[in-house]
Amino acid sequence: MSYVLDKSRHPFNLNVAQKEIKSLIVTGAATSVSQITDDQGRRFYKTEADEHIKMNEVESDPNKKLEGIIRWPWFDQRRVQTGAASEEKKPELYFMRGSTAQNAGLNVTISGKKYEAVFVAAQNMIRINCDASVRAKDVISFANVATAAQSLSIKTTGKQRTMRINQLRTDDTGNEWRSIDVKELKVTPDVPVLIDVLGDFSEVVVSSQDKVVDFYMDIQQRREGVVTTRNVGKLSTKAGSMLRIAPQSWEKLEKTEIKSDMYPQIKLKK
Repeated sequence: MSYVLDKSRHPFNLNVAQKEIKSLIVTGAATSVSQITDDQGRRFYKTEADEHIKMNEVESDPNKKLEGIIRWPWFDQRRVQTGAASEEKKPELYFMRGSTAQNAGLNVTISGKKYEAVFVAAQNMIRINCDASVRAKDVISFANVATAAQSLSIKTTGKQRTMRINQLRTDDTGNEWRSIDVKELKVTPDVPVLIDVLGDFSEVVVSSQDKVVDFYMDIQQRREGVVTTRNVGKLSTKAGSMLRIAPQSWEKLEKTEIKSDMYPQIKLKK
């Protein structure tokens, strides 16, 4: 996300804005954000409707309201004319600040069938593309996005969805970055897929409870001005296990071994 502003005209430091303000943008025909909640049950909307079209649908109860988040553009500007008999929905854009979007868990419910959702937090970007034949609700959960142990999970209430999830992190300069690109991920009803990017973007762990999920993966980085891409190929999770994927050496990504190992899934006692 870029900021093209004149410092002399704005009463805040741009570096602070980039680190403190997070954003979520959702685009797609017949696609809407149904709800945004945190792990304490606070919510942005009063209900989980397929589409929110009025300002009074935003939660106002201080005991239930999710603080630190706003939506733009406002509700009466949600559509633009594209022809005499057709309308196209504008993207939904949300701005967030503080722990609401950085380290605390954030759950976004999206109603749609073909859409793109992009979440930006500090030097991190997570891009999710969904392709499905029917409209349904997907719940995308983010946690610890700006830490050494970034976590993302996706589950759907509809028929099988084909997802692509790209997670990218830059250095302080923005010139060097690493990227994990999970492609053709088949998400089935009520079977959440969990993707953890660990070790400050040095390895990725994928799990799917007691189901087998297939996907493809690319690992990419820009280092010293050179972009290197490694196609890891087709991978599959295993019931009750976690699949760990990691280059043996990021410094030699173009030729290093890409290791993939299975580990028993950790189940926490209730």
